[in-house]
Amino acid sequence: MSGNPKLRTNSPAHIVMCRLVDLGGCALIARLIEVLTAEQQRVSVIQERVICPLVERGFVILLNETTLKATQAGKDYAGSFLGRSLPHFERYVGQPAASRIAPSFRPLNLSKLISGRPIREGAFEYVSIPSMMGGGTCFEWRGC
Repeated sequence: MSGNPKLRTNSPAHIVMCRLVDLGGCALIARLIEVLTAEQQRVSVIQERVICPLVERGFVILLNETTLKATQAGKDYAGSFLGRSLPHFERYVGQPAASRIAPSFRPLNLSKLISGRPIREGAFEYVSIPSMMGGGTCFEWRGC
């Protein structure tokens, strides 16, 4: 990769490189990736698409597992982009749900209720029919 020293503009490595130089040339990786999207903040993505390309091109030195330091080549590369505005990803901050307001209590309006209909004559005659349940044994149903 040393043959092509340029990074793709607005790639995660490019954004982190510009942020590193903007912060003074030395910063924690956790502080640098704050500007990346949530998808780009996964550990595998950071290692594969951010740290490795920058180290291979000689733009940064990995001081320890958590700190990056920009080299002079990295500062020169990022210096040409610092006048431009970098993409800014705002973090979503959730807001608590508003309280739910129930309508005020209204007493039941009895005038709007439908009264029960009269039952036709002979509607309950089926209760006088004996039951044949139980294998031919006849049981009389005794209502209330």
